Amino acid sequence: MASTEERNQQARDEQTQKMTDKESSKEAANAQIEAMSPAELRAELTNKNNDYVFKLHKLLVEAGYTDADADAKLDSILPEIIKNQRIGKPANQIFGSPSFQVDQLLHPKKKPTELKYWMRSVDWTFLYLVILGVLFSVMGLIPNSNTKNNGSSGLLSLLIMSVAFGFLLTWFTDEMQAARDRRKNGEKSKMSWGVIGKGALATVGVLLLVSITAFINPALNPVLPGWGYLVLAALAYGARYLFRRYYHITGRLM
Repeated sequence: MASTEERNQQARDEQTQKMTDKESSKEAANAQIEAMSPAELRAELTNKNNDYVFKLHKLLVEAGYTDADADAKLDSILPEIIKNQRIGKPANQIFGSPSFQVDQLLHPKKKPTELKYWMRSVDWTFLYLVILGVLFSVMGLIPNSNTKNNGSSGLLSLLIMSVAFGFLLTWFTDEMQAARDRRKNGEKSKMSWGVIGKGALATVGVLLLVSITAFINPALNPVLPGWGYLVLAALAYGARYLFRRYYHITGRLM
């Protein structure tokens, strides 16, 4: 005689099999719908959905579409309408009112750009150029400031700090987000001391590299006047704006 644990396991297996069979059946039905012609899809529309499609067609024509163009536009959403119709969901429940759906068809929303590591790093680099450029400008405009003759305040130093900290901050925020995602999934996850240690060592390494630039030939690491750094900050701000606009980047990156 099977034990309670064995019976429970058998019940779980049967439930899993039913879910798998149901999912397979759904995928097969969807594949069948995708293979159907527009005429076959229209023939399967209920009266309510057929009226919905008729209203969409009328609004598209009123918006300037030809009958053929309107039909082609509607053909693209017919499979989705039929898929939901078969599970009892009418088109207006899925797409909203005809006027709303026509607006969506005429002005489709662009998919947000998938921000790659290098994109976020470049964005942060431009931001650091702006911040450090303003900071170096203020220090350069202070009377009797020793930064005017300090090689670590040179242009090359500024570029090294901006690029290094831009990529470093991107890496660090990725690690923080990964830890948060693990916590959301129920895993016990804390910010690794290894990550913090690597970040600290990298920061020290960048600062050490910047201090070394003080000994580089001034021709390679020129110290700009205060207004020069201010112009550089403005150029970096403009470059960041154009970069974000080109790649459709919006909002904060952190």
